Amino acid sequence: MATETNTKPPAAPKPQKPSNGQHALPKEDKAYKFKRLANARIPAAIKRIRHVANLSNRLQYTYTPEQAATIVKMLRDEVDALERRFNATTTANVIASIF
Repeated sequence: MATETNTKPPAAPKPQKPSNGQHALPKEDKAYKFKRLANARIPAAIKRIRHVANLSNRLQYTYTPEQAATIVKMLRDEVDALERRFNATTTANVIASIF
């Protein structure tokens, strides 16, 4: 009767990190990661914004026009900052591809 041995296949080697401080993911993996995270984070952010919008219910809450304007301004400022970051990244990528 033959005896079975519990030998595991060798583990896959871990990817080496580049020494120049850049990430080791290929462009396809970075694009996939971006899509995966965006698909998770955008709906979560929208859900949170809708929760903030629920504060506008006058039957449940009392607030001043100034308080409402402050909330809207804070959210708008963050969206503007987000847009600037995406535009700056895009501009940097275009400049990098030229040189």
